[in-house]
Amino acid sequence: MGRIIKRFIFWLVFSFPFICYSQHTDNLSKDEKAAFGRLDNGLHYILQPTVGVRTEYRLVLNVGSLQEREDERAYAHFLEHAVFNHAIDFPNRKIIDTLSNLGYQFGRDINAYTTYDRTVFSLSILDSSLEKLSLNILLNILSKAVFRDEDIEKEKNIVFQEIKDYKQQIFSEQKLLASSYENRLPIGQIKDVELIEIPKLISFYRNWYRPDLATLIITGKLDTAQTILNINKTFGKVFTPNRTVQRQQNYYSFNPVSDGKLYKNKDSSLKVNKLEIIRFTESGLMKTKQDFRRHLVEDLYKKYLVSKLRQANTMIQYESIWYLPHQNENALTIKSMSEDEQINRLQSAASVIGAINRQGIAVDDLEIIKKDFLKHYPSNAYPIEAKNLADAYVDEVAVGHNYLSKTHKDSLTLHFLSQINQEDINREHNKIWFLNKKNVSYFFEYNSALFDINASVLDSIWNTALNSPLLLSNLTEKKENHTSKLIFNWNELPKVKHDGNGLSAILEESFYAGIGVTEFVLKNGIRLAVKPIPNVKETIFSFTVKAGLNQLLESEYPYYQDASYFIGESKISGLSTDIYNSMLIERGLSILTYMSEDATTLNAVSLEGNLEDLYELTFRKLYAYSMPVEDFETYRKEQIQQLGREQLSSPFDQYSSMRLKKRISFYQSGDPSFEYRLKTKEDWAKVNLNNMFRLFDLSARNLDSAYILISGNVNIEEARNNFVDYFSHLKADSLSIAKGVFRKSQTVSIQNNNPELADSTRVEAAIVFLCQMNGTLKDNVILNIINSLINAEFLSFSREQEGLSYSPYTNLNMMGSKKPKASITIGFSTEKRNLERMEKYSIELIKRICNNTISKAKLKSLKNTIVNNKKSHLAMATPQMWVEQLRTYYLRYGTISSLEKYEVLLNSITASDIQLAAKRLLSEKNYKLFYEPYD
Repeated sequence: MGRIIKRFIFWLVFSFPFICYSQHTDNLSKDEKAAFGRLDNGLHYILQPTVGVRTEYRLVLNVGSLQEREDERAYAHFLEHAVFNHAIDFPNRKIIDTLSNLGYQFGRDINAYTTYDRTVFSLSILDSSLEKLSLNILLNILSKAVFRDEDIEKEKNIVFQEIKDYKQQIFSEQKLLASSYENRLPIGQIKDVELIEIPKLISFYRNWYRPDLATLIITGKLDTAQTILNINKTFGKVFTPNRTVQRQQNYYSFNPVSDGKLYKNKDSSLKVNKLEIIRFTESGLMKTKQDFRRHLVEDLYKKYLVSKLRQANTMIQYESIWYLPHQNENALTIKSMSEDEQINRLQSAASVIGAINRQGIAVDDLEIIKKDFLKHYPSNAYPIEAKNLADAYVDEVAVGHNYLSKTHKDSLTLHFLSQINQEDINREHNKIWFLNKKNVSYFFEYNSALFDINASVLDSIWNTALNSPLLLSNLTEKKENHTSKLIFNWNELPKVKHDGNGLSAILEESFYAGIGVTEFVLKNGIRLAVKPIPNVKETIFSFTVKAGLNQLLESEYPYYQDASYFIGESKISGLSTDIYNSMLIERGLSILTYMSEDATTLNAVSLEGNLEDLYELTFRKLYAYSMPVEDFETYRKEQIQQLGREQLSSPFDQYSSMRLKKRISFYQSGDPSFEYRLKTKEDWAKVNLNNMFRLFDLSARNLDSAYILISGNVNIEEARNNFVDYFSHLKADSLSIAKGVFRKSQTVSIQNNNPELADSTRVEAAIVFLCQMNGTLKDNVILNIINSLINAEFLSFSREQEGLSYSPYTNLNMMGSKKPKASITIGFSTEKRNLERMEKYSIELIKRICNNTISKAKLKSLKNTIVNNKKSHLAMATPQMWVEQLRTYYLRYGTISSLEKYEVLLNSITASDIQLAAKRLLSEKNYKLFYEPYD
């Protein structure tokens, strides 16, 4: 035993060679880059600069629904809404309007939320020079709000809509029974909101919105010293009432009462029944190093129990999550299609639990679990984003769950992991399953057509199986095959790389400084765009060509519906399926091929950023592949056997949002083959794998519209050299696509089959306006402006003025490149009785945009919104997002120069341009209203 432990400690130390731990204090270390402070009036602040362009602000108030008296139900959440309406420095909703005029969006950049234990206001700002404005806005929320009758009545309607939209998780009420959280849902109930009175609201505001209960968190782009001065100047004179209120009052407020009851939820749509066995156990908040150790024990125990359940083939899931402050929800989930199956699985789970209790964890098992824990331990050293850091500090402020930097986590993990022993794991097991045997509740989601259960039977099965004579065997450590990587080498295959063409094969080289992208163009027409991103490990490689299913005749299309799948299932010529799959796993590679209406795309990923692997894999999948003949024949045979049988509906069709999205997509595409089904053996005889790959070959040889996009961990010079070596020798030969073969577009009459519903039914709805566009970048920019205008106007009407919907939205959808289409969707939820008003307003809004010139101030605000949207997107862009963005511009405009010049074009557009384009692009007659009952 001693030899095993020594071996593990030796291995552990060399797995974390750069961190150390200090035993001088049990307090958790603060991040050295953070500044913590407190003003004389009691206001706390936490500041921490991070890499990036954004500055994140959080005003955290230690008040939630738990602090409400019986006559103050729903006040905390309602107050979070009401403070935006009118303030001394920002009257008449100027908080929202001021930031909106600068291009910031309510909901994304300006938001707030209320929980049981906190109220949080957040600002996400791209311009660090707006710090004083941001602080003044938060000051007005904290201490300068004014409550007027007209604002309160209007806000009640908005909150009513929010409550109607709220979807509470199944069994959440039952889990809170007999605890202080029972009947304290933060959002409140309509009956409580109706009773809200202004004098009581003012009293609640004065009692809880005060500096000594507030913490200001600022992360991101900031100058710490200057920000502290600005905080003192802005908040230093705010008055604090004499009444003493405990800041940290919610830490140990959740004390669930588990009584062995069975709670049921009947659902006839379920294909399998699901039983959850739940036990709540205390879990200390992260305040000290010993707290960290306890959390580490919990993580190891969870991994151990999951391994034992899997080893015993129980088919049962185990999960332990932080449910509410200082409590873990430990859940065994059993899914079964029959009563016998459920009994067997329940017995298996209880047998494993009982055996662990009798035998305890073996020392070898503990070593394996620790090694596996470290194997999957996050190894990246990427800087934390400002938003995530700010939200982590919110938890620290609200419930005392301290934020730890990755450096400190690594240090504590190294120190404590070697100390944790068998007794720690055994004690955790006993605490969860045996310390209080009454601490259990059963939650059953079931379809009665399958089977039903009762609580007494569950208890009997469980208690009997706990004592069954199961003997657990030790876990087996998965041995790494250190020679496996030698099985395959690209050099074993026929060579596809053509060295020696040199840089003379490059026709053009350009650098787009505004977006940090370098572009190369070969003499054969293929373009390469490279976007390096610092601090990422993976690399995304995408080959895309502007040719897809639109090369087919209308009559041919149904026989190619599965082409994308089978082309994606191709392997590399010369490799068996097993070696091909092993090679992908060993080298951390993946690749996805798909054909859309107007493009063929191969997306490859290297987790290690290996460019040679990406070039080899993609090139061979393009030009040296093997077809999946056996898979295709098996699939076609199965489809023929299914002919005449009732087609099963998709499980997603039970959700209103999915049904709605499907119907809208059908309408937007305007394509009768959108859901064409082959109905006879003769139809399936025409489905030919060779024809599918012939189409793929035609696309891949269309070099003058082929683009390679690389983003992530990439060296530009290496990408360029490989680009030349692999692709410069290609020529658009006899396989080139014949011009003018593209399918004819067809106008389709779509039935508006909305369901018959009562006027009081809440519905999820969408009004879709089709747009007639010519595919230019200017049309794209103008449609973005119009979409932003519709969003602002419809939000103002349906939410702020009429209180008909809580969170309406608009979405601009661009489709196609050869024959581009576009649509603007206005989405919302409301009662069916309101649909006519909202439809009528939408039509009037489109007419107004087409017939009137918008003001210069409004146009400036809309442009600011679009610029901020673009900056936000690019600032947060991952390699995958960059590849998708570049691909969109290449396919739509044939160049990425327009992406860099986007703001120049945006700023050149006038109000007259928008009105003229709106008349051409939009029509109040070219739309459909869709709705489905709200789930």
